[in-house]
Amino acid sequence: MHSQSIRRIARNHRQLIAALLAGLAGLLIVSMLRPGPLPTTTIVVASHRLPAGHVLTNDDLTTREWPTSVGEPPPLVDVDAARGRTIAGPLDAGELVSPSRLVGPDLLAMGDTTAPPEDQATLVAAPVRLADPGQATLLRAGDVVDVIAARASDGGGQSASLVASGVRVVTIAAEATSKGGLLPNSESALGESADSSSLIVVAVTPAVATELAAAATRSKISVVIRPQLPARGS
Repeated sequence: MHSQSIRRIARNHRQLIAALLAGLAGLLIVSMLRPGPLPTTTIVVASHRLPAGHVLTNDDLTTREWPTSVGEPPPLVDVDAARGRTIAGPLDAGELVSPSRLVGPDLLAMGDTTAPPEDQATLVAAPVRLADPGQATLLRAGDVVDVIAARASDGGGQSASLVASGVRVVTIAAEATSKGGLLPNSESALGESADSSSLIVVAVTPAVATELAAAATRSKISVVIRPQLPARGS
């Protein structure tokens, strides 16, 4: 009697049973064909917005997984290596913390885009005071600029010359804090009445740094921002 009831139920509901079996078969096929987890790389990012010149602490850093299928991320630092380092420019929450964003040799290594490869290892950080402080507000670390020196010429006219071409801004003193940076933001370093709002730092060869220092004594300095250029060898 029990087997007859089962057969009767199966007969009366064979379409429903067939649909259920087809659905189960479909789910089994999907689970078999579903790709495994995508390969990822752990990256270090800022946990919240940070100003230029900030010294990184544990609270400032977190990690995320970067899917390698979309391309390799820039060279990374781990949390331990980043802790205690100073950032050259502002970081947004979630932004990658890479060696080129930290004050140190890697920051200068990305500097003068026109210097020959043999000169890249000798780059120095040169402070440049802009005649118009408003220009500094348009810049951020990583920008590539031409440095122009303008001065009054004989006869009451003006002349301008290119002092440095294709150099990279590595930090802006107006954004730095007293916690650190390429330039200390202190009275002893800038003077009690000095205005840091127009002071930027660029990565240049020692020869260009000398030309910048000479131009600053007799000219008004300004910059022209270049479009971002691809890294050499990319």
